[in-house]
Amino acid sequence: IANYKGIAQTSFKDYVGAKQSFTEAYNVNPYNLQVINNLGTSYDLTGDKKTALLYYQKALDISPRYKEALINKAIVHYNLNEFDKAMECILKVPANEKNPDKFEKTMLTICKRKAISLGNRCDEAKIIKWLQDDNSIKATFAKVQKTKEKFDVILLQELAK
Repeated sequence: IANYKGIAQTSFKDYVGAKQSFTEAYNVNPYNLQVINNLGTSYDLTGDKKTALLYYQKALDISPRYKEALINKAIVHYNLNEFDKAMECILKVPANEKNPDKFEKTMLTICKRKAISLGNRCDEAKIIKWLQDDNSIKATFAKVQKTKEKFDVILLQELAK
């Protein structure tokens, strides 16, 4: 019940109350992935991003392929300007599967940011064109997952064509 109460509190933007409810739910169900993920998100929404990362990692320790926790962890790393860690997390979510709604937006945002950081190492016109084409970004992301190469390497190869 505490988990559902926390979800309702979150929808009403009572993040402090939600954190209390999710903590109560966690104390009762410390291995429930949704509870752990929700608790992590409540820490993120109340500004404690480091603790949020700890809870997302707890969920991933139980289930390393838990997509919600991987995506949320990527978002927190991105918001902490830890773009390599954000990319590392989002790459663990298979792009060719059904994913949570926020996956695509998160993946595109992280890929674009990583590409911008490479701007001084490639042709500006090519990178601008790539940044404006979501299908090109998705194709590059899929190629990185398939080849298991670093995103930077694949993108630089793509932009050198």
